[in-house]
Amino acid sequence: MRCLLSLFFFCLLSFFSQADGLQIKKVLVFGDSLSDSNGTYSTWKLLNTLKGHTANGQPMMNLQPFLNNALKQDVPGYAELTHHEWLRDELTSLEKHALDALLDMTKKLPIPILPDPHYYLTGMFSGGTDYKGVWPLYLYRMLGAELDNRAMAGSWTLCSTQKMDHLGDLMHICSGPESMAEEFVSGSLVPPCEGLIVSVWAEQADTVDSDSTLVIFFNSANDYLNQWPDSQQVVNKYTADITRLIRLGAKHVVVINLPDISLTPRYREAPKHLQAWMANAIATNNRELKQSLTQLRTRYPDVALIELDAAAMLTQLLAGAAQRGIVTDKACLDSTPGLPTVNRSKESAEESLVNHILQNPSLADAAHVASAAADGQGIGMCSNPDDHFFFDTVHPSAHTHYEIALYACELLQKNGIACSTTAVQPLITAPEPIARWF
Repeated sequence: MRCLLSLFFFCLLSFFSQADGLQIKKVLVFGDSLSDSNGTYSTWKLLNTLKGHTANGQPMMNLQPFLNNALKQDVPGYAELTHHEWLRDELTSLEKHALDALLDMTKKLPIPILPDPHYYLTGMFSGGTDYKGVWPLYLYRMLGAELDNRAMAGSWTLCSTQKMDHLGDLMHICSGPESMAEEFVSGSLVPPCEGLIVSVWAEQADTVDSDSTLVIFFNSANDYLNQWPDSQQVVNKYTADITRLIRLGAKHVVVINLPDISLTPRYREAPKHLQAWMANAIATNNRELKQSLTQLRTRYPDVALIELDAAAMLTQLLAGAAQRGIVTDKACLDSTPGLPTVNRSKESAEESLVNHILQNPSLADAAHVASAAADGQGIGMCSNPDDHFFFDTVHPSAHTHYEIALYACELLQKNGIACSTTAVQPLITAPEPIARWF
């Protein structure tokens, strides 16, 4: 009886600790591979769709909204044409035929399905034994809310429009015209850029439920992994996407800056000048983003704009994990992001599409794993991913993702949002109590 009473009061305490604050009903996430949880829209589903794979006789992901919004964004006058009712059906039909033709081509190509579920959690760029999710899958349960996760691995903040507005910077990261065309597509269409993803969401949802929706942005890493040199361009576009959600009604917005990517295993083993470039790029991005968010608060004083400092979080979690015996300097997967050299002079447009997927830096480890598996070679893997901070050379393990969710939950609590760190987690089978890293 005493045990039952103790359990009852513990559950009651957990309930009231979550109820003490604003109750969130929906969590809306925009981001990249650090947040992609293989929801309705995910890079894994996108690649399966390009490969011709279906679910219940339908493509695994509906690409029509992305094509439509890409045309509106990139083709002058196209958006105005769609406003004419007599043209709309004809344009929709043309888009469908164009999409069918594209999928007829891509399904014949050796497009890799990334990440490989033999190593990674299905559709997620992470891995674990007793932990089987990425941070949004843990956090939405802590909030007692529904999850609408639009994050897609490999996505840039910059879209093709911004890239073509700054051709000098685009040429900076490309080795020639063929490479420039590849970068124009990479992170803008396959996978879609953040602005395109926001446009598709806005078209489907129209407005944000101001009182009960928490919008979370966690993006821009791929712009710097691809060595985009101008952080102000990235921050300006990131801020524009955030502003768009605010204008659509968002009143509770979390903006996560960038962790120091130079601390990941990939960059720890990189030449010193590359480490320094990345560390400086991230620091500059975060400084400029903070200034931009200060201006946003002035323009929208009725919006609760919460900043999560991912750079400080990473430093804190790395130190705490190391104290508890977690491996922090080596990835669980024995993968290397280096990829085969492509002979561009003999490369067709179709081959270019495949290779720009393979060479997306965010997907590089998963691509290396898939290539090795296709060649009949195995990839070395640690005995327990839960004992590693990083699963591959840039992505955290599923255990680390749980710690990220805990960190975010405590920040939300401090900002008046109900969140319970003791919420039931079906994706965790680790024995309790779980040692915290911070």
